Amino acid sequence: MNAKATSDRGKGDSKAAWQRNVESLVRLWKEKQADWRDVAQFIEDWEGGRPPKEWRAKKSPTALDVGPDAAIPVGLNRVIDDLSKALGLQKSNLWRFRKALVAARKLWGASVIRSARDIPEHVSPESIELVEKIARAAPSELVEPISKSLFENRITRSRLRSIWQQIRHVVKVEGRKAPTYSSLPQLDELRRQKLFEELCLEAIQKGFPQPDGEGRILASMLLQHQAGEHPVPDIAVITADDEGEVRYHGIEVKTELGSRGGLGRLREMSRYFDYVWVVVPEGTPVPDGRIPDGVGILEYRVDGSVVARRMAYFKPATCLELVARKVVPVALGWSENDC
Repeated sequence: MNAKATSDRGKGDSKAAWQRNVESLVRLWKEKQADWRDVAQFIEDWEGGRPPKEWRAKKSPTALDVGPDAAIPVGLNRVIDDLSKALGLQKSNLWRFRKALVAARKLWGASVIRSARDIPEHVSPESIELVEKIARAAPSELVEPISKSLFENRITRSRLRSIWQQIRHVVKVEGRKAPTYSSLPQLDELRRQKLFEELCLEAIQKGFPQPDGEGRILASMLLQHQAGEHPVPDIAVITADDEGEVRYHGIEVKTELGSRGGLGRLREMSRYFDYVWVVVPEGTPVPDGRIPDGVGILEYRVDGSVVARRMAYFKPATCLELVARKVVPVALGWSENDC
């Protein structure tokens, strides 16, 4: 049976209703019929309605004082303190439960999470906290599939922790003030693009879908852009097949395809690379004709992998000047001045 421990106090029944619900929550928790969601809902119900003045005691009661003269705590800190003692939990855990419920509504919408019990049973406060942190750094194109995967039990907490470790440097820490929920996510386009490039590079290094079958990656790197240069891709990859034939791949990274900015140079890029690709977030619509023929389409997935939605065609580069000046030096650990 799915037990719910919620407070009737907001309905104005009586002081006894509060006392009964505290006892009920403690009993259900100890019997493992209530979980963190019930505790979070209990706290939210308390916040939803302040106790009438006549219910307030002159002394400072605790939630365990359930006699006829007991009263309802009148401050959230007091409620957290009392529930901590009653349930045998750290106060930090209760604050985390409360915060997780607030964050869940931000991630999945108040219409989906009407009460804490609408959060799937497999979702932990720690996982919600990790997605909320990711949302402070990542573009919405990445956050949405991650949060959906958590809701549908398609991503592990360890994977969420790995994603956060990769991108936590993006979040600017200002003293000890925590970012507010209302600012999620508000990041400039440059930061969004840079972050996605880093995630895509890591995914490509783990597994690159090569048109020529099972080859190996000799080198992969992010490339720096400068105004007036040849069309330098965001990522370059050097591969070799089983016979030792070396191929150069130029990969353009796009968080969305809403504008034609940057895509027009894909054809020109094919002069300098044997294969040209564009990588987009999972589920990004690609209208017909939007990507030139011969250009491969890679899809970055929430599990940290890339898959080929469309393979790139092999077209031998007619000019290796850009590869010699930009790609090979980086692969060898040189600077351009060493060439």
